[in-house]
Amino acid sequence: MSLHVALVAIQLTLVVVWLQGWEHQIVFSVDRELRVARLVKGILTTFITLYSALLVFITQSLALRCDLHRNQLLTATHDNAVAWSGLGSAVVRLWQQRVIPASTIGVLSALTYLVGISILHTAFPGIAAPQSFLVNASVPISTRSLPAFDFSGIDEDNRQSFWNTAGQYAGASLAFLPFLTPSNTLGLYEATLYDVLGPNAGTGSVLVNATGFNITCGYIPDTAYNATTQTIHVDGTEYFLGLFVLYRLSSSKLSESILVPYMTPASGLTPIVFPSPAVFYTSIPVLDSYNNTAPWINITGGVDDFDAAIQAFRCSLTLIEQAVLVDSQSHNFTSFASEPPVEKQTSTWLPFAGHLDDLSTAAFENGARGFLDIWEGWYFTSPVSQPPPLVSSNSTYVGLAVADMALLQQLELYPFNTTLRTSVYLHDVENQLAKIVASMFWTLGHVPAPSGYINSSRPFNVSLLTGQAIVSEPLIQNRLALNIISIVECLVVSLVLLGLSFRFSRLGRREAGATKIDGLDVLQIIWLYRDHPELAAILEQVQIPTDVNLRRAGMFRVQLIDGIAPMREVSDSWVADSWESEKISEDADTLSEPTSASDKPSKERERLGPRWTSDLILSLLSTILHSALVIIHLLLAVVCGMGLEHRITFSLTQQSFVAWLISTFATAFITIYTAGLVFLTQSLSTRRSLRKTQMLNVTHDTVAAWRGIGSALTSVFHRTPSISAVAPAFLYLTGILALHISSPALLTVQTFNSTVPVPVTTQGIPTFTFSGYELSSAEASIDLEHSPLLYGAGTLSYLPFVDSNAATLGLEAGMLYDILNTSTSGPGTATVDAVQLNMTCGYFADPVVNSTASMITILGSDYGLGYTDIGIISTLRGPWDTNSDGLPASVEADDMPGMMLFYSTVPIYDSAGNTGPLINISGMRFRVPGDVANIQIFGCSLGLLNGSVTVSSQSQVLSSTGAFQKDSSVWSLFQEIGLGDRVSTDPFDALVNDWASWYSAMPLSNSPQLVDGQDSLRTIDEMFFIERFNLNSTESSVTLHQFEDALAELVAAMYWTLGHVPPLPGFIPTSLEVDGPPPVEVSLLQGNTVLFADTFEARLDANMSFIILGAVVSGVLLALSLQFSAFRQTTDEEIIGGMGPLHIIWLYRNHPELETELEQVVNPTSSNLRQAAMVQTRLAGPEMDRFIGY
Repeated sequence: MSLHVALVAIQLTLVVVWLQGWEHQIVFSVDRELRVARLVKGILTTFITLYSALLVFITQSLALRCDLHRNQLLTATHDNAVAWSGLGSAVVRLWQQRVIPASTIGVLSALTYLVGISILHTAFPGIAAPQSFLVNASVPISTRSLPAFDFSGIDEDNRQSFWNTAGQYAGASLAFLPFLTPSNTLGLYEATLYDVLGPNAGTGSVLVNATGFNITCGYIPDTAYNATTQTIHVDGTEYFLGLFVLYRLSSSKLSESILVPYMTPASGLTPIVFPSPAVFYTSIPVLDSYNNTAPWINITGGVDDFDAAIQAFRCSLTLIEQAVLVDSQSHNFTSFASEPPVEKQTSTWLPFAGHLDDLSTAAFENGARGFLDIWEGWYFTSPVSQPPPLVSSNSTYVGLAVADMALLQQLELYPFNTTLRTSVYLHDVENQLAKIVASMFWTLGHVPAPSGYINSSRPFNVSLLTGQAIVSEPLIQNRLALNIISIVECLVVSLVLLGLSFRFSRLGRREAGATKIDGLDVLQIIWLYRDHPELAAILEQVQIPTDVNLRRAGMFRVQLIDGIAPMREVSDSWVADSWESEKISEDADTLSEPTSASDKPSKERERLGPRWTSDLILSLLSTILHSALVIIHLLLAVVCGMGLEHRITFSLTQQSFVAWLISTFATAFITIYTAGLVFLTQSLSTRRSLRKTQMLNVTHDTVAAWRGIGSALTSVFHRTPSISAVAPAFLYLTGILALHISSPALLTVQTFNSTVPVPVTTQGIPTFTFSGYELSSAEASIDLEHSPLLYGAGTLSYLPFVDSNAATLGLEAGMLYDILNTSTSGPGTATVDAVQLNMTCGYFADPVVNSTASMITILGSDYGLGYTDIGIISTLRGPWDTNSDGLPASVEADDMPGMMLFYSTVPIYDSAGNTGPLINISGMRFRVPGDVANIQIFGCSLGLLNGSVTVSSQSQVLSSTGAFQKDSSVWSLFQEIGLGDRVSTDPFDALVNDWASWYSAMPLSNSPQLVDGQDSLRTIDEMFFIERFNLNSTESSVTLHQFEDALAELVAAMYWTLGHVPPLPGFIPTSLEVDGPPPVEVSLLQGNTVLFADTFEARLDANMSFIILGAVVSGVLLALSLQFSAFRQTTDEEIIGGMGPLHIIWLYRNHPELETELEQVVNPTSSNLRQAAMVQTRLAGPEMDRFIGY
């Protein structure tokens, strides 16, 4: 009983552990999930199997001993003893109670106990199982912070040279200032620069450091205007106004000029030294919160003899330490975590508190902070925006700095607002200026100067300060989880078993002289019968010893130890009177009647014909069930080998329930199935022992061994002489035990990385609506009001930035691919459409050089050349285009739309080492020293290769580079190349047909290229080829396929820029009085795809090791069962169906020879009885005919 109490205590302890969640402290990685799951299930199954086997062995022994001491029906003792043989026997005995209810309660108690043990077998392995859960692991991630420059390596003698280089760098970098859109400016949010996270697998928001830019402006007192020099005296320095009246619309509107540029030092009076302070002025009133203005400075005799008044002011920068939250995957700003955003709501005009210090000295004195302290110097280098922000017939072209243009745009001033504003607030100016300064520093740190812009051997490398942030990365881990349902189930069953054990434990203290007998096996029952001769008079003679006949004959009360009750006590038993009056009389009549046909001697029965016997039926059923178990394991092996079980998936939230369900079902199945196998094999083995001539103690041991693994183990442990007969039973029950342990682990629940299809929309190639304009530069001279070309020129100014920026989602080398409109927080992939641009170039057969006109005639049209010095690959130009204003100059061939004409001053070879035809231009006019004598002229057309690529759902970058690259080429005539359909409205045909027109809008790069000591501006496409092929080298050469790939890459970047980047402010003309041309409408082709988002799910996983173990064990069980089977059609062996007490009494009574051969035993212990039973005997078989009257 103590074992039952311990089992209840174990369950109660598990309940406490579950309530406290202590089991969750056992955490392990996902890759160990299967091993831990199998280990836990194996330990639990092994423990409960061995523990329950011990419980059954002890309780079975106690129950049988109780039956020996209890005054009850002999049939009841028989039924109880047989019921304890196993679950199958108990079910059969309970079913037999409906005919002869001798011991319903006793059999039901045994059945309940064995069912409880089976439930423990089923539920206990599911008490604990691995459970997947998400844990946020704190992982330090490096960050990129504020831009900085190490000034420590610059000595005082080289400072001026250094500042010249720094100014060139800033002028080139800040040309891209207006391009700052949120999708491409990670680390910048309004007037705040925040740290950018490095690559990580985190989720949610991450706290990072940030720096807020706060601008405070004050007016400059004691300023005076000098009409003679047209300068303003500010703190000892003369300053030009720069731009005061930019556009004269009409004389009545001059007072409404509302520009806010900065002053520049007067170079004629004081040399401009970088970095210089920035002094701002405005001709529109700038009011503080009290509607006060700064002191006005009267301008007389100014620009165009125009009199007006201005305000002059200077601003200071302070930095505010902040903390912001950013998304761990997109790295975008989410919210402020500490300080509120730096944005003022009020302002007051005060005198500027600072001084016009020497910024170059301050930078070196303040270390890394000095890079930020000289913000005015960087602002001063902001390059001129081209072309002008307003284009009209009454305007005069004057450049305006891009920083000033951005400030006007942020303040919604003219020309970005067609409604004239009469004033602005000082705090609005400060807020917008702070945003521009923050954007300026972001640009300086992230956008390097284009190649060729800096004319210095000294590098200027701006670095980003590094920091650290803590990211919470979701980590799938496993922990041990208890199943409270299984625990409660086991607890209830354990309490029931404890209660039942009380019924079998009330033997009390054995009195002195009491009979010492410890079971109801064969020898014990023979001894009891032999030492109780009164049973011979009470137990009626049964000629046919079937279970029914023997159980009917045993319906009298008996106490096998210490007395036999008289026959008359039957009427006082719990047996119903109806059964007593009917069934017993029927038995008496049956026994007194002549033998029926079925009871006739065997010779007469043989004439009735053969029929299926119970032995044959049991043998067939046993073989079928054992074979089916082998087949089940083989099928599971096939399923596991093919991975079919992995198709059964479910969410992680259902993991624990499914694991419990699988464990419960597998254990319940194998428990019930093996109970049936044990019952069949046990019955066949018992019948075989009856027919076999062997020692009586061998029969005894064999029957006892089949009562359970405990009894079998006891027989083996004692090394009895009958060990060879007991061994099959022990091996069989051990195999059943192995199946009980392995079967629950055949299928386990496994966490795995799955993909879930999610429909999403995409953005693809750009499409254009030209608002009535034909995109062809051949129809007329290039017009300043030609919106498409102006749009292209303004947009393509950013092409160098696009070509070098990693944030160009949708562009990869010479390929355009769709981007997802929605990104995911978790990993995943999507297959999207992609278009690979394929350039094909060919030479012309007979170009004609007109040396007098310095023109080249191709296909009947005249074209001019640009620069012809060494290292140039450029486009031919129309004769009317002088490129004087930096506007589009290149043109497509009139007779072949969709084709662009190129020339090269460097040799371009094909794979065979051949060049195209060389054209001599040595006789052309306007040549300068250094120009080449021969060039190549060729045309290129565009083709598309449609395909698909895989992109990441988080970063939306390509999972792998899929750009097409050529590895060979052959020069051929251009006429052999096919062109697209010019009149097609398909957007993909538009890419083919219009690329040359857009290409002709390439603007100047603003990057000087030294030519014989002279600066000459190159177009963006020329600079691209110079940098790509290192054309500055005199030994440069290019292969044709390299050029075609590079041109395809450039055109792909061109199309990406046209679709994603708006033009520079001012490129598209607007007017307050005259309606400008309609704008160009650009959109991205919409599409659809399926995103396969990576997620963690659970699935079934079969364990091949346990499957093989189960198959081997099942095969062994099948082999063992076959030696007990009797595949014969006979009728003489269906009489004895077991070895219960009534069967053994009948057999002993019908074997009178045992009376003389079996020695007398006074003390009936198992050892004494077995020693006395060392006699050869066969308890059933043909030779038994003489004992039953045949």
